[in-house]
Amino acid sequence: MTNLQGREPRLSGGYYRNPYDCLNGATIRFVRRVILIAALAIGSVLPSGCIGVSNQPWSLVQSGSYEFPQEAKDAGYTLGSVVVEYDIGVDGIVKNLSVVSSDPADVFDAEALRFVSEWRFRPAYQKGKPVATEGLQSTITFKLEDEDFDLPVPD
Repeated sequence: MTNLQGREPRLSGGYYRNPYDCLNGATIRFVRRVILIAALAIGSVLPSGCIGVSNQPWSLVQSGSYEFPQEAKDAGYTLGSVVVEYDIGVDGIVKNLSVVSSDPADVFDAEALRFVSEWRFRPAYQKGKPVATEGLQSTITFKLEDEDFDLPVPD
């Protein structure tokens, strides 16, 4: 019986000493490019401090919930909306939260501010470091029968 130790089978029935002997230069260059692209892709999603350059938009990781305010129910309101503006700090916490507009005015503002203040984000990353994001706006819509809101989505 022939000793085949250390040899890989060839399609023609013979054996190569090294499995890479069958690869030509173009194939090797292609494989190297695929490996490089995969390494770059992995590096772009790794957290700060890992190999690679990470540029990622922010993402919402916790939204909480809100309730239709009892005062609004008592006043006969069934629908309202509040546009809020805020920043996301490098720690992922909502900062500089304010009401841009509301309809009806001042009825749902307090609950919308409380709700958005509980949101938590994974901050944006540039060159592997977390960065603040400023001037985001979200509309919180209150419906008595079906509360609804638009969760923030990166541009």
